[in-house]
Parts: sequence; structure tokens; C-alpha cells
Amino acid sequence: INAEYMGIHHQAPMLGRCCSGRRAASRAIFGGFCSNYTVLTVPILSDNFSYLIQTGDATIAVDPAEPPVILNALKKLGRPLTHILTTHHHWDHASGNKDLKAAFPDVQIFGNGADVDRIPSITHPVKDGDHVQIGAVDIEVMETPCHTSGHVVYVLREPEHVVAAFTGDTLFAGGCGKFLEGTPEQMLTNLNRLKLLPPTTNVYFGHEYTFHNLYFGKSVEMDNQDLEKKLVKVRDMRKLGLPTTPTTIQDELKTNVFMRANVLAAKNSRKDADMSPLEVLERLRVLKDNARSSIMNDPI
Repeated sequence: INAEYMGIHHQAPMLGRCCSGRRAASRAIFGGFCSNYTVLTVPILSDNFSYLIQTGDATIAVDPAEPPVILNALKKLGRPLTHILTTHHHWDHASGNKDLKAAFPDVQIFGNGADVDRIPSITHPVKDGDHVQIGAVDIEVMETPCHTSGHVVYVLREPEHVVAAFTGDTLFAGGCGKFLEGTPEQMLTNLNRLKLLPPTTNVYFGHEYTFHNLYFGKSVEMDNQDLEKKLVKVRDMRKLGLPTTPTTIQDELKTNVFMRANVLAAKNSRKDADMSPLEVLERLRVLKDNARSSIMNDPI
């Protein structure tokens, strides 16, 4: 770890140019195919991701906050919308619920029952540990309070194993959400729970922040070759306008400095700069928040 960075300032690595998330976000649909379900990535708004999961006769939308784009995708698929999974109440994740409910009156809308006053049109309130069977997949609800107090992650399971997690604004590729309504302790608990998912779990996150997250991470852990390789790969993907979702738990354990708070704490301790994983996580979040404007203005 760059101990000077952790204590004082941001030292950004120099890299080539990459197109911005806003410019690169397209209306293309990107598919991933699995044995009992498919996941289609649908870029929406300026840098958000929504997802359409097809399993059996069911079509599930995750955070479909731009209804015209979702409706167009559904039309191309030739399928009606049957379910909506809402990760949290922010408008860029939940604002499409009402219009999609109007378009598909029978749609079932899931969201944290503790947030029914902030998430529009919930028909099926859920809580931590709940399981919902849709088509061939079992969906487990994992409450991850911090970014918002009612944030949830949806974990998809096939009969024998976990296959995917839809993490909204809790876990991103290379980063985590801001602590808007929670504490560093809560986010550390959330990340530690996600670490327990199988390494091969596909992680579908809520925003195209990957390049800037990794750019920041490289300035923190400058000797991390896995991070460096992924940063170059992601830069090339963004030049082509390709989405960087999904990632995997295994990849995040190697390249996400927020998921590596325990590793960074151990590195610091060897340099006589003792910090607990919690202190590292808290410091990283503050530094990332303060660094974002300068990172965004760099010629990436």
C-alpha cells in the first residue's frame, strides 16, 4: 500500500485516454447466458445499469429507472415484464416502477419492506434472508444498509449453487457506494458478507464507475499487478463503448481496494502504520469522495 497516500494525499497513476461513462453509455443490450436463466445488461440514464433476467416464462427487471428504454428492450425480446427487483429508493434506481406498473398491471415489485414509503409501487415487501422463487432461480434478499438504510442485494441461486448477485450501489467493480445513510461499520459488514459468496459469483452492479474506481485504487495499491491489468483491460473496453459489468467476487478480492481493506491494513502494519480494516475502509471512502473531482478532470 502507498502509506503516504493513506495518510496524506492522492497520487494518481498516469494512463491513456478513455471515453467517459456518459459518452460511452449506449442503448445497446448486452447478454450473458447461463443454464437456467439469461441476464441482459441495459445501460440507462447517464451511467446506470438496469438488467433483464429471463428465467422460464418470467422476465425480471432490476432497477429499471428509464421505462422507455426498458420497454424497448422488452419489445425486442418479445416478452412482458413480470417482476421488478428494486435495490434502493434513489430515483435513478426506483423511479421507473410506477410507469412500468402502469404498463404491466400484474407486475410484482420487490423492495425492502422498511422502505415502502420511499420505494414506489412495492407489491412484495422483503427483508434480509427472504427467498423468492421465480422461474428456475431462487432469489435471496441480503440487506446491505449504508449507502441507503434500506438497500438490499439480490443473490440468485440455481438448485445447487449461487450464480449471481445484483448489488445496486453497495458493491461496484473496483469500489463501493458512498456511506450516505450509514456507517463505515455497516459497509464493512456488507462487504464481508459479500466476500463469503462463491468466488465465481457474477456481480451485476448499478453504475459504470469501473475505470475511475480502478484508477483511484491503483493510486492506493500501486504494487497490485492484478489491478493494473484490469485497469488496462477496462480502459480498452470503455474505448469501445462496452460495459464492464459483470465482475466476479474473485476479481473484486484481487482488484477492489475497498474489498481489500483487511489486506491493506496488514500491509500498513508491516510499515509501522497500524490501521484496522475498518479504519482503512473509512479512510478510503473519504479519500475517494475528495478525489473524485480531480480524477474526473484528469485526461483519462
